[in-house]
Amino acid sequence: MAGFGDGYGGTLTSVDFPPEEGAVRMLERDCPLDIFNRMTGRTYSDLLSSSLEKSVEGVTGIVPYLNGSILRELKKDSFREKDRLDALMLGRLERGLGLE
Repeated sequence: MAGFGDGYGGTLTSVDFPPEEGAVRMLERDCPLDIFNRMTGRTYSDLLSSSLEKSVEGVTGIVPYLNGSILRELKKDSFREKDRLDALMLGRLERGLGLE
């Protein structure tokens, strides 16, 4: 993370990730990245076995990520309206209805 977010990623420590719900947001070339320590009561370790992996250009190693259905489940009951809207749109995509 040292080079991410104009280098601010290298300043993150475990103190920035308390064990409660919430995220650290970083921007890289106008692309927001939310790093969650806990989401809907689940931790990274809880979800790792359900994650997919992808090689990303310019990144050393493989980046794990969640598929749409798991992400939808995590977001559907969020206190944030944006997350609930994301969950609705992910559901539409899963059903082949598009984003309109």
